[in-house]
Amino acid sequence: MKVLITQKIFLYSLFLILPSYLIGIAATELLTAFLIISFIFINKNFVYFKNLKSIFLIIFSFLVTLSGIINLDSIDLKIASLVHIRFAIFSIAIFYFLEKFFDKETDINKNFFKYFLLIIFFIIFDSLIQFFFGTNLFGQEIQQSRVSGIFGKELILGSFLLQLLPLTFLLLLFSKMDIQKKQVYLIIFFSLYFIIIYISGGRSPFFLTILFAVTMVLFEKNFRKIILKCLSILTIFIICEAYFDFGKTKVFAKVFVMTFVQFTDSYYHPEHNIDTTRKRKTYNKDITNELSLKNKAREFFDSLVVFSDDHHNHYILALKLFKEKPILGNGPKGFRQYCRRVNYDPPTGICSTHPHNYFFQVLSELGLLGILFYLFGIFFIIFKFINLKHDRSKNLSISSFQIVSIGLLVLLFPLVPSGNFFNNWISIIHYYYIGIYIYFYNQTYLKN
Repeated sequence: MKVLITQKIFLYSLFLILPSYLIGIAATELLTAFLIISFIFINKNFVYFKNLKSIFLIIFSFLVTLSGIINLDSIDLKIASLVHIRFAIFSIAIFYFLEKFFDKETDINKNFFKYFLLIIFFIIFDSLIQFFFGTNLFGQEIQQSRVSGIFGKELILGSFLLQLLPLTFLLLLFSKMDIQKKQVYLIIFFSLYFIIIYISGGRSPFFLTILFAVTMVLFEKNFRKIILKCLSILTIFIICEAYFDFGKTKVFAKVFVMTFVQFTDSYYHPEHNIDTTRKRKTYNKDITNELSLKNKAREFFDSLVVFSDDHHNHYILALKLFKEKPILGNGPKGFRQYCRRVNYDPPTGICSTHPHNYFFQVLSELGLLGILFYLFGIFFIIFKFINLKHDRSKNLSISSFQIVSIGLLVLLFPLVPSGNFFNNWISIIHYYYIGIYIYFYNQTYLKN
């Protein structure tokens, strides 16, 4: 009985880490600290630190610390780099508790899973109310033409639901729910889930959600029919929202039209002009000239920017910083330190707290060594994912491994705008799924 209670305490603490952010980041960090400290006191040997993936994480953390010590001047940034090792230990702790208390026969309490789904459904319902009426159940209004739901002024609704999506599918697998019998309910639930991510107006979360869903359709037979129907419903909703123009915010215009405009704006507005407040570069072309179709096409593609003018210039600045310190980079959050030094007014590019892209951030802040770790991790996940030779549909661990692999690849995807790679919340998410990945990797490759 005592063992069962202990098992539930640790497992439910583990599964509640991501939903706990609804209360606040302090609650998430408290649960994270609880698991780390418990792991340190309960684990009596170093076998979990000898795992090659654990060693990989620890070496990467030391690289973060070394780069921070060498390059950072600000005490707050230096301290953050010194304690980055806690995230590696957090991943190992997740791996440890899953291996100790979780296995193929583990039955996730159905009431727990129902409460988990109710939390998500409440977020969905509250966000729909805000979309159609302008305010949610708590009287919070739409922010900057974007649905934010219960997050208020924080425009993270789409990102949060995306980050929770792989865990939701995992818990669904292990809840012993009859997926076929509950198919209609699951189609309704996940259709609304995808729709809320869309109406949140976050373009990166929306694109990554579609990427996750399409990859699941291709490789995960358990949910193929459900996700296909959900994507069909989402497509119908997008078409109706664009055509009938309902809701209190114009989502189609922001997600699709604005994206196209930001990619191509310098072609349609080519006046030679340098905006001294934002350092925006535009192209010196005379669109009144009669150009051949071939030249017009060439000029059009030459004038494209990466995602938007701001993002384009963030990346230019990140490359400049990388060239200055190509081996170890400028330190974690070194992009922010540089921008502080120049009062956010650099001679090249545009400043921000971070480059808004994981690839360029790791490149500029950890240099070649850091980007090698980042890319190796991604390619390792891809290789092991496509190298599965088992009957994917019949093995629960393999299905779980696939879901976590797809989730990690989506969350670490290097080709879209992203948040701050070294932000505490984002680091918790990444290392959380890495810990789950290590567990299911062992279940899939070492025990099958």
